[in-house]
This record gives sequence, C-alpha cells and structure tokens, in this order.
Amino acid sequence: MSQTILLVEDDADMRGLLVRQLKDGGYKVRTCDNGADVLPALYDELPDLMVLDVMLPGMDGLTLLSTIAREGGPKLKGLRVVVISAFVTSEQTFLNFPHVSSFLAKPFELSDFTNAVKKALGNADRPR
Repeated sequence: MSQTILLVEDDADMRGLLVRQLKDGGYKVRTCDNGADVLPALYDELPDLMVLDVMLPGMDGLTLLSTIAREGGPKLKGLRVVVISAFVTSEQTFLNFPHVSSFLAKPFELSDFTNAVKKALGNADRPR
C-alpha cells in the first residue's frame, strides 16, 4: 500500500510539479491550495506526511503548525511535516515545531525535495 502525502501549496504550477514528482515516486497525493482547508483534510484522513508551504491564503503555515501543536490532540500527534518556503530566514522557527522533520528553501532541486520526503517518511514510527 502506498504512503499518502498531503501537499499544501497555493501556487498551481509548483503544486502540479510536486504532485507529479510525488506520484512518480509511488505516493498517493492529496492537495490543499489554502491553509483553511488543511485541518479538516487532516482530520478526515491523516496522511503519512504533509508537505507545507508557508505563505498560504486562509491560514499561513506558521499559524497552521501552531494550531496543530496546540489543538491537534492525539490524532495529529504523529503527523510529520516537511516545510517549503521562499523565506529562508524562517527555517529555525519551523524546525522548532515537533512535527517538522525538515525545511526546504525555495527554489530547491527536485532531488532535494524527494530526499526530504523519503527522510521524513523514514523517521520515527507513529501509531495509526
């Protein structure tokens, strides 16, 4: 059974590129194009990994991670996240969240993206 990744990216071109990359890697991919849709999507079906852009309409990535950490409860406790952002200066802020396994600064190489996804999925086991 393939692993599921929730890709949260508002830029349609970037979202399309990353969806293709993930599907080519054998992953099942669900998408959200704004932050407001993420929490319902997580509670509906917890993915094996979430790839999260920072600058999003509806709710930005920082607010979203803060909300997950504060209100996620047991269901979201094992969620793993790869953060992607053009704001490199925010890397340490995001790596302080327990759910975040890595941070990629845009623009990034697709090979670096694939490696970050593989690394995040290979980290800590989590209850299902």
